[in-house]
Amino acid sequence: MKHKVEESKEKAKKIAVELLKNPRETQKSVGKIMNRSQSTMSNWKEEAEHKEEISKLKRNLDDEKEYANQLASELNELELAMGLGGVDGTSYAETDY
Repeated sequence: MKHKVEESKEKAKKIAVELLKNPRETQKSVGKIMNRSQSTMSNWKEEAEHKEEISKLKRNLDDEKEYANQLASELNELELAMGLGGVDGTSYAETDY
């Protein structure tokens, strides 16, 4: 039963956040529709914004990791072409980011 309540609350949050995207709606008016307070609407909106920001940061981090690995691979190719490598003969670029 607890899972259903949490699922229902998450759906309510999503609906409220979507309603709040309409510039004609206020936190107070949406709160009234959702039977919640204005401060709850403010918290839900802020939480949604934070989740979106975290998602963007994760995507950016994944992109940067991919770029770092690409550069490491290119460095490894250059080292091999030039006959360079670490003290033990391994590439300096063997670190996986």
